Amino acid sequence: MPGVQHAFQAETPRIGDVQKRHLSRLVAEVASLCSRVEHKPRSYGPIWAALCSELCIISYHLIPMESYELAVDFLEQWRRSLDARAAVGSKGREWREGRYLFICSVLTQIGQQDELPQLLERRYDGRSPQELYDHELDEICRLVAQKKRLFLAKIASEYYSAC
Repeated sequence: MPGVQHAFQAETPRIGDVQKRHLSRLVAEVASLCSRVEHKPRSYGPIWAALCSELCIISYHLIPMESYELAVDFLEQWRRSLDARAAVGSKGREWREGRYLFICSVLTQIGQQDELPQLLERRYDGRSPQELYDHELDEICRLVAQKKRLFLAKIASEYYSAC
């Protein structure tokens, strides 16, 4: 039924080879970043599958021209997210987890566990600790350590003044 196929193609023009090559480059960039950031890196297949799922199609060959920009935006957003994770996690997961643990435990010890969200809002536009760069996380650790020193100095001062 060539007439039916032709009528269907006329209704929904598909992306061409140039657009497919552009999407292929974006998929390759996402795959490369996944291999640096994720413990179980993704190969090209699952990335294409995620894109097809996002666009509700069964194959990237069937991407309608009108959905091309959505496809590009989806892959570029994924790439930006991975870029940010790669930049943020440059010292490693264990180093960062140690910093998170230090911050939370010290703030809990001194009774200021509600201070962290306020600090993040004031200094880092409300970004979560996971979104901070290593040097920013280090800065929070220094601030929390300073709060602990001041807290302990206050307790010691009160103790000695009571004696």
